Amino acid sequence: MKYSAAVAVLCLGGVQAFFDQNDYTMGAPIGPTMWVMGDAGLAIYSPDGATVFKETPAIDICHEVATSYKDPDGPKSVSCSWGDVVSDGKKYVWASVSRGAEVLNVFSIDTGDMVATVPTCNRVFDLDYHAGRDEMYVRCMSADPEDPEIIGQVESFSTTSFATTRRSIELNGRNQTERAYGHIVADGVLGDTAYTTITDLGAVIELDLSSNVAVNEWPIDGMSGAFDIEFSRVNKHLFFHARVCCTCGFSGADVESCGKYSPGNVTVIIGPSANPDILQNGRCGTSCSGSAADLLGVVEFDTQTNSIVGNHFTKDGAGARARVSPNGELIFLLQDKPVDGNTRVLRAGKNGEPSTVAFDIPLGFNDTMRDFVLIEDGDRKIAVMASNEENVIHMANLNEANPKVHSLTFRQGNSTGDRRQLEWAKGTDFVWISGRNDDDFNMHETYVIEIPGTNLAGAKVVKTLDGVSATKLKFIVNVERQQLREELLRTSSFSSFEASNSNASDNGASVVSIIALVVGSIAVLVGVVNMIKMKGIQKSDASAAVPLVKKDDESEVGSLALDSVQ
Repeated sequence: MKYSAAVAVLCLGGVQAFFDQNDYTMGAPIGPTMWVMGDAGLAIYSPDGATVFKETPAIDICHEVATSYKDPDGPKSVSCSWGDVVSDGKKYVWASVSRGAEVLNVFSIDTGDMVATVPTCNRVFDLDYHAGRDEMYVRCMSADPEDPEIIGQVESFSTTSFATTRRSIELNGRNQTERAYGHIVADGVLGDTAYTTITDLGAVIELDLSSNVAVNEWPIDGMSGAFDIEFSRVNKHLFFHARVCCTCGFSGADVESCGKYSPGNVTVIIGPSANPDILQNGRCGTSCSGSAADLLGVVEFDTQTNSIVGNHFTKDGAGARARVSPNGELIFLLQDKPVDGNTRVLRAGKNGEPSTVAFDIPLGFNDTMRDFVLIEDGDRKIAVMASNEENVIHMANLNEANPKVHSLTFRQGNSTGDRRQLEWAKGTDFVWISGRNDDDFNMHETYVIEIPGTNLAGAKVVKTLDGVSATKLKFIVNVERQQLREELLRTSSFSSFEASNSNASDNGASVVSIIALVVGSIAVLVGVVNMIKMKGIQKSDASAAVPLVKKDDESEVGSLALDSVQ
């Protein structure tokens, strides 16, 4: 091999080694990792669960709040309830950590250290990062009770500087103390437009992010409200379960049982009991899901025309929570206790056209499912699903016309939790799943499942983390760093190829060329190191500019006792 080719290969190996080195104890980034958030605090693992990179106890990152929402001035304790968690993919991870604390925790994406807490509105439901604007949008139950100057159930602030002013958007004319349960979609594809819902408002709200106001309320006939809302980048459509009011709790009602709630006086405007002129015994919200009044199902709403393009139902004819796959192609309808044991999956089509049924996956259980993952890379498109109750995962290869379901029991018995979490360590064969086996935290477990390639029958449990309670699982990747690595490797590979194909008759390579190649490669590596160090300095400056704040006197206003917020 010629000297120039050898040097090029050496430089390629240097770039690879620089990014692959993992001595995080010496300040190197921890790399792609699984963040396990629970009652004990935060633990950061390697994708296979074999290595614990960092553990931070609850006392260091969680907040002291009232032990009972019914007595906000009563006894307090440190709470790690963990709401939404979002990464900007380059510097920080943002988390709603403690229910009742009007702050967000900010963690370094490279070290897992908490670098700041920032104030926000009350009871965070949703975080949505807008990459195009470098802004975080927060959807809350109500405005911040600690700051009467900021009125709004939606807040936004810059993710590049913790010292920027919070901006708020008031929804539906609701004041400082009025509640507005809901979620938000603020996607870069929508530009400076966002959408949000309220559980007791029969409309979807359009927001103008530039002027920071709610500009339109688009009514949905027959809908009493909506909570969850999802967005597909494929067709620029929203998907949300339209909640309705129904009669319940007596013979001949729209649904016989009102669930865990007692019936109240409601106005039913859709279904066989519809009569807008009288009050009837019933409920509004999840109690009516699958009832005779559930005639709207999942609404598909076109953001380009602000109009409904379709209504979707599960195979047994009920409404459901819509969950959109990461690339926006597939929409999973997750139903509470499906009658026929199927999970319907829609496929997004063209803008302005309703999505079509792609699959009805026969999972064979009638339990509630809250979460799923889609393994999608190379030739794989594998859906992994699990109910809240059964300790079984069900896998289906969606590249097949009629996907066959493969099941794996990862623990005998049932789980006692109602918010099971699943998370794929993207780019690997590992899927993580939470399990609550008793009220005792020491009895909780988290499982790491390996699914080798497309061999679903070969799936197995490779790690059981005893006593690890996972309220939230999140695979965190510094996407910016990953893209830089791939670009440098491409550049180095090209240099190696050019060097190996240079003039073969020249047995004595030019000394000047070799020196130039070496110096250039060193310059690239030095540049990378300096850039990363500068990022670290900027992070330190940012965290130094805003002192860490942990409020000790914060208390929760209200609760999620309403039926319409399930």
